[in-house]
Amino acid sequence: MSGQRPQKISLQVIDNQALRTVFEWIFPFGCGMLAYALHGVLKNSLGIPGHHGLLFMAFLVMAKSATRNRASGIVSSLGVGTIMLLGPLGFSDPFKMVTYMLPGLMLDALLLPDFRVKGKWLRNMLPVFAGGIAYMMVPLFRIAVTGVSGLPYPAAVKQGTVLPLIGFFVFGLLGSLIGWSVQRITRPVFKK
Repeated sequence: MSGQRPQKISLQVIDNQALRTVFEWIFPFGCGMLAYALHGVLKNSLGIPGHHGLLFMAFLVMAKSATRNRASGIVSSLGVGTIMLLGPLGFSDPFKMVTYMLPGLMLDALLLPDFRVKGKWLRNMLPVFAGGIAYMMVPLFRIAVTGVSGLPYPAAVKQGTVLPLIGFFVFGLLGSLIGWSVQRITRPVFKK
């Protein structure tokens, strides 16, 4: 006997790290699934192009801002794709899955570089502007597909090509602001 007390081994750090890792992957996946599910449930068309971007981008930007996972947009897109495969997808639009997975992929692509932006306000607003641009890629992609394949894009047929681009950007921007704000407000709760 050496007379020394045995050291305690704490697994709290390991447990917290494991829970954080699970959160980093499950939370964006769930946000993607919830974004598309709510989009399907609240499918009342107001006739304004891009109005679903309020909820859709709110969930995607909240997932991106709440986690340190640099691939959270891709994981959110996988959540969107999973719920589309599980639910009634339909074959009337062959580009539907790509269209709904594109904002998450673009969000990661726009925020992947390590931006060294001066100013706290501008650095914090970067995900919001990236969310607006990411959601604007939906009509841009559909317009490009129409140009190549000739398949009509209903929003462009009804309102031209400029109004859908503006509408998707504005609603994507506002939805991103909502998601970023919710994450900022609830951040002290998740840090405990």
